[in-house]
Amino acid sequence: MITTLWILILIAIILLAVIAFVLYKYRGKKHNPDYYSFFIMGIIFLVIGIIIDFTVFWILGLVYMAIGLANKDKWKKNRLTWKNMSEKEKRLKIAILTVLSILVLVGTVVYFLVNNQIIVIDKEKISNFEECAAAGYPVMESYPRQCRTSDGKLFVEVINTAISPEVVDYFYDKFFDKAIDLSGGRMPIEGFTPRMYIDIFSGLKKEDFNNVEAIGGIWEYTNGQLIFVNSNDGGPITSADGTVNKIGMESLLKNLIQRLGIKLENMSDIDNLITFLSQESVQYFCTPEQKKAEACIEIYQPVCGWSDPDKIQCIKFPCASTYSNSCFACKNSDVLYWTNEVCPE
Repeated sequence: MITTLWILILIAIILLAVIAFVLYKYRGKKHNPDYYSFFIMGIIFLVIGIIIDFTVFWILGLVYMAIGLANKDKWKKNRLTWKNMSEKEKRLKIAILTVLSILVLVGTVVYFLVNNQIIVIDKEKISNFEECAAAGYPVMESYPRQCRTSDGKLFVEVINTAISPEVVDYFYDKFFDKAIDLSGGRMPIEGFTPRMYIDIFSGLKKEDFNNVEAIGGIWEYTNGQLIFVNSNDGGPITSADGTVNKIGMESLLKNLIQRLGIKLENMSDIDNLITFLSQESVQYFCTPEQKKAEACIEIYQPVCGWSDPDKIQCIKFPCASTYSNSCFACKNSDVLYWTNEVCPE
């Protein structure tokens, strides 16, 4: 897209050409500066600079006005009036005023056409938020900020997601402990894979694990699917392959920051994030009355009944079974609590 900056640069180049032409015509002649004209030009540049929000123009206008005011006593003395001009000078002045008027008119028209996105060139070159904003498209003051082009393309500002090692360590420990807690107090021997985390934390999505490092490779989110890319190059594949490691936890945290548009300034922010991710995984502990139930209503509202770690030695995730409703789950003496929906695989 033709930006306002390039339009103004073009106008400035033409103005310099006009000035060079004037100097060429008056070469060899001695003329005293017309400080009154300096002052008038300063006002024009200042007004235009403020209207189009172009710093160079209004600064130039202030300089011209300052020069003119500093020599106000010479305004009448050095001012070349229409009456004392020669015919050649009059023709030259008319030509210069005509050219400048045309330039101002064309520049104004093009400026408004560009800013109203009527003139759009090289749209395909805009590939990120910075280019979109620089091209003059509207920026939405969200977090992160967003910029939309005239053809509907939306670009989101990439937030610096640099995280301190202390925050990563805290997130790793708390997130891992919460996963174990929501899994009935037991963890898989190999560790947790992204699919396990997604089943445990209702606030997680598949795309959160894009480019997340794991034992034996990396997870990629492509075409709505989460795929594990093994890096063993034909080497031995273990049951631990695909479980998220500590480096992967940092990548997961960065993806969450980007998707949710959040800022992590202290450890309490990490606690709030984990609470948000697990807020729908509510544990409903079986009451003594439910344990003593003699019969249950035949209604299908599937729940996941999680085993009591004091009674069942869990060796594989999940330590649970799916029941048709909470009554049947709690009637089982080995069930400690239940959660909504079927058990994770």
